Amino acid sequence: MINLVTITYNLEQHLLRLQAESLQNYCKPCRHWVIVNEEDVDVHGWYDYIKRYYEHHELYIIPRRYLSNDPLIRTTRGWATQQVLKLLASKIIQDDYILLDAKNFLIQEFDFHLFDDLIGSGYLEVQEDNAEILEQDKDFLVRPMATKGWNPTINIYADRLGLKEIPKLFLVPGTPFKIDYKTLVDRINLNTIFQDLLFYKDENDIKEITCPSEFLYYSLVCNDLIQPGINTMKNGSPVFNHTLFPESFDEEQKLISSGYLFNSTQSILNINENVRMFGLHKRYLERCGPQHYREINYWLSNKGFKFQFT
Repeated sequence: MINLVTITYNLEQHLLRLQAESLQNYCKPCRHWVIVNEEDVDVHGWYDYIKRYYEHHELYIIPRRYLSNDPLIRTTRGWATQQVLKLLASKIIQDDYILLDAKNFLIQEFDFHLFDDLIGSGYLEVQEDNAEILEQDKDFLVRPMATKGWNPTINIYADRLGLKEIPKLFLVPGTPFKIDYKTLVDRINLNTIFQDLLFYKDENDIKEITCPSEFLYYSLVCNDLIQPGINTMKNGSPVFNHTLFPESFDEEQKLISSGYLFNSTQSILNINENVRMFGLHKRYLERCGPQHYREINYWLSNKGFKFQFT
């Protein structure tokens, strides 16, 4: 059975409810491991809140203390500790699993067995100075790295892992993202993953320099296993997921600023019929006004969802 893992926290309960309803509507039976990144977790409260959407699936609510009691977890920001928990989840699951973010939800039937033959996110990207790869290799999907901000992260990880050269290709750091259990336990030391992933040297020298990325760390650890076009998407493969980020508002896109993104015929949701998984970043939602929520809720209702943003 497919294992899905979502790392979340109490303020994202509403997003998990939407995700849970989407799994019931559009996903074949699976195990959903919901790991709550809080010091105190009301397991029964979480369970009662979303259990109604698991008629065909198995649901597990896991407090973070079952994965780690490292004292650093109490003093490190949640967005960083959740990256560690994504890898520590393997301790409980002991099988391959697919990571989701709380923002992800299905809007069409989706078979996660697609990831059986894929590594990581299944998509590849390159640093800008390796952009010639885009021209040389036309049989598999590869895109320029979204931001140069990842370069320091890559350099730190490569140094820690003893890589003599920086790889040319990287797994796109985003969800859904498959973790191969055997690869993880064979190649990653979970006893030191907190320090390795978040750039800590020791408890007396804690430095959160640049942005850590569990996905780029995993990509570097298993870079030799990446076979472009074989265990990654081939050129021409449909892009099945799309996320709205807060920067969408800064691009002066009329569909977004007007609130008509979800019902316009020009919306990506209507133009690209292959989008089966959608995402609303929490900072995108923070920038939404009443008109946006009306359009989102109307669109969700037309998709058969009972969930509504309030």
